[in-house]
Amino acid sequence: MEIKRIYNDIKQKPLEYLTMLLAFLGAYYSSCPDNFSRGLGFAIWIASNGYMLIGFIRTKNIPYSILFLGYEIMNIRGVINNW
Repeated sequence: MEIKRIYNDIKQKPLEYLTMLLAFLGAYYSSCPDNFSRGLGFAIWIASNGYMLIGFIRTKNIPYSILFLGYEIMNIRGVINNW
């Protein structure tokens, strides 16, 4: 059954699923019209992308490491431009 498989996957990789949820939250809040919510969104997004970047570096996944390094740079740029 698929639900059991998903549940087992969540149990084995809880940080990856938490990171995924944080990335969605960060993306949502970074597009909010008010500065505080947008800044909070970028901060959440930076944390989640940073965790993914570290994971890709550890597994020596060069394309995704470069991609998430670019995301980190763009998110930091977004924070700077937010204020």
